[in-house]
Amino acid sequence: MRQPEQLYLELLKASLQRQTPREELFVTLGTPLWEQVCTFSDRQRTTAMVADSILSLPEELQPPRLLRLKLLLQREQIEKRNDQVNRVLGEITAQYNDLDCPAILLKGQGAALNYPVSRHRTPGDIDLFFFRKGDYERANRWVREQGIRCEQESVKHLGFDWKGVHIENHRVMATFERPKYNRRYREEEDRLIRAGNLKRETMGGSEVLLLPPTFNACYLFLHLFHHFIHAGVSTRQLSDWILLLQQKQQEIDHVEAAHLFDRLALSRPASLFAAAAVRYLEIPPEVFPIPPAKESPDITRIMEDLLHGGHFGKHRPGKKRPTGTWSGRWHSYKQTTRRSLTMGTLSPEHIPLLPLYKLMTRMKLTFRKNS
Repeated sequence: MRQPEQLYLELLKASLQRQTPREELFVTLGTPLWEQVCTFSDRQRTTAMVADSILSLPEELQPPRLLRLKLLLQREQIEKRNDQVNRVLGEITAQYNDLDCPAILLKGQGAALNYPVSRHRTPGDIDLFFFRKGDYERANRWVREQGIRCEQESVKHLGFDWKGVHIENHRVMATFERPKYNRRYREEEDRLIRAGNLKRETMGGSEVLLLPPTFNACYLFLHLFHHFIHAGVSTRQLSDWILLLQQKQQEIDHVEAAHLFDRLALSRPASLFAAAAVRYLEIPPEVFPIPPAKESPDITRIMEDLLHGGHFGKHRPGKKRPTGTWSGRWHSYKQTTRRSLTMGTLSPEHIPLLPLYKLMTRMKLTFRKNS
């Protein structure tokens, strides 16, 4: 592992553990090396977190003044963006509540609540899951009645931009390529809704529903793993999972969480990601509901893929996804096929047959649209 990557992981670890970075690693660093570390952090979508760690160092070990000012500006921009997203979250939640369409906030701003400074998680979009029959359709009808331009609806959600923030209305929380695990997940999803033990937080001036910590311990990993096997993710998604497990450790039923991982055939990949977090970020192994794997070449492979791919794999070298619909889908399919060949040992139940199930799903959607 190269020095910029080692320094980045030290800074990320310090933020996750609420510690000061090891000072001896940052003696006499030149401007080019500092710039590489900061660029690395940008691509990982952890800019404000890493800035916190950098600025906690003694002044003589910090980067040059112009780079420090850039970090402060970037951190401030992330704080303002978080304020905007939270404000829109409160407004859209209030609107849906007025329609009697309550929704559960998934990941995103809910995950930010577990961060040392919630406004320092680089924000994304707003994902809202409608858990009562008919509410998803009613919410979408309201969106269209406002004249809001919507994306093509997928099997999971309808996406649109509202007041400068991307929002996705979800009919389901997550999907698996294999029907067997889709059915199992729906059963667990239904059991969660029947139990009714959702968490409540005030965000943006509205009461927002969140997944309970035990279920969320599985869901955040499922979201991370889904994107990882298709194209890749960054250490921001890994940080979301780690910080939930650390902050909600006393509220997470490890036995129940382990049951969820096992039923969805996620125990092996979860143990490997946990091992990567223990090895490279020194996360205490006891916070994970699945015991971290002891030894496997996949542990190193996972961390290298996170670091080299960056945010959703967009910074990996090679040809980027074309803008055309079908050319983009073909590019995505080829990428998924290549990853299934190199990452298959991480999860024999999910990855090796992924290209086949993805092709079958695309054909069904195409025929359904044209019928």
